[in-house]
Amino acid sequence: MRASGTNVLGAMQVIPQVAPLVEAARGRFGFITSQMGHIGSVSSGGAWLYRVSKAALNMANKSLSVDVRSDGVTCVVINPGWVKTDMGGTGAEITA
Repeated sequence: MRASGTNVLGAMQVIPQVAPLVEAARGRFGFITSQMGHIGSVSSGGAWLYRVSKAALNMANKSLSVDVRSDGVTCVVINPGWVKTDMGGTGAEITA
């Protein structure tokens, strides 16, 4: 599965598998997102599949949070920033 598929489809396939355990523990779901998935701040083009997959992950997280809120479960997305990876490049601000 390409990274774009992993970003949202991987999470969506795992959530139903672990949701009962997280709910029983009144635990937390956490997902790694990206500023590139924030629709309101788009100022450049490119990386369409990646951007769409992160935006979809953000929406999946928001929808999940509404579903599990009454069970005491917290859902968050975390944007680590611009990371020096093969994708982020050497000019990125932080190291993995």
